[in-house]
Amino acid sequence: MLKNWRAQWLADLSTVELSDEFRFLLGILRQELSPPLRELLVELCASVDRERVCDLAARGGVLGFCARHIELFADDERLSRRLAIETLRVEHHNRQLQQAALEVCDAASNENLRCVPLKGVALHALGVYRDLSLRRMSDIDLWTPRAEFSKMVRLFGKLGYAPSANNPHLARVSHQLTFIGERSGTRIPIELHWTPYFVTYQREGLERALVARLEMHRCAGGQLLMLPPVDLLNTLILHLAGHRFRAQLKWLVDLAELARWKTLDQVALLGEAAALGGLRATARALELATTLLDAPFAQPPTLWGAGMLERLTPPSALIESDEQPIYLQRLLINVLQFDSPLFAGRYLAHKAAELLTRAARSVDA
Repeated sequence: MLKNWRAQWLADLSTVELSDEFRFLLGILRQELSPPLRELLVELCASVDRERVCDLAARGGVLGFCARHIELFADDERLSRRLAIETLRVEHHNRQLQQAALEVCDAASNENLRCVPLKGVALHALGVYRDLSLRRMSDIDLWTPRAEFSKMVRLFGKLGYAPSANNPHLARVSHQLTFIGERSGTRIPIELHWTPYFVTYQREGLERALVARLEMHRCAGGQLLMLPPVDLLNTLILHLAGHRFRAQLKWLVDLAELARWKTLDQVALLGEAAALGGLRATARALELATTLLDAPFAQPPTLWGAGMLERLTPPSALIESDEQPIYLQRLLINVLQFDSPLFAGRYLAHKAAELLTRAARSVDA
């Protein structure tokens, strides 16, 4: 059975072109290593540049996984020391952001405002990541329903968070405002979203339905209003799709770790994705998570246009945390990830309005 598992994962990986460094990195990106996987990684140790593996992991925000499986690096004293130092920094940084997020959510609750953590804060609060050093958080992402958004903005001022100078522009073309604070010497950037589906998939009617599904969750810092796991997975997928399946490897690891943490209703997930016009994007995300990280998802549906989207979003773009492609390629990826011309047309209309706003802003300047 173990040999069959190993053969299956290697067969999945063989469907994409990957270097030994890529295979080694993908193998360690899970909190627990099975015996056959550990055996495979030990074999790969001799042929991989582990310094490059650590560089890729750091760039993708998942260096802590290298430290968690330190036995695979223990014969390299310099590399082991680097892992120990950098993961301590990540743990301290994440702890400050996590505590700041809990404080903001608690203050919002005292004002009868709903403030819901997204992405890294939510995953750490749920206990999906059992160690704060595993996945680096760049900032704090919070969602407040549109009807309460202006009150939440005022609350940030009371809490000592300064609005970003870019907020007037963000209010016109994006789905969040940015606030900057400080906690124990750590810079605390917070993105406050008025839609959990981000600018590409926002739908006010579905957002109102989502508010009704929110649930209280008890965590180490108190109680938090949280998205149910399937809804959280949906937002994680749509965020990854919004970044065109690249930029940060940690966003793919999030999907796999959430699925390993709890069995999720994939039928409900696909139904939500279809309502948002993001079924094709969801299928691509699940395919990448299953093929590269052996995430426990069922085979996603095969949809028209999937082949072209696959070619434009190669696994290497995620593994290497690539920058965004040239503008025309960005546009093509965005259009292809929608399920119908209607959804794509709405997106294109939004982008046209954004370009006009940017042009007007440059003239004013």
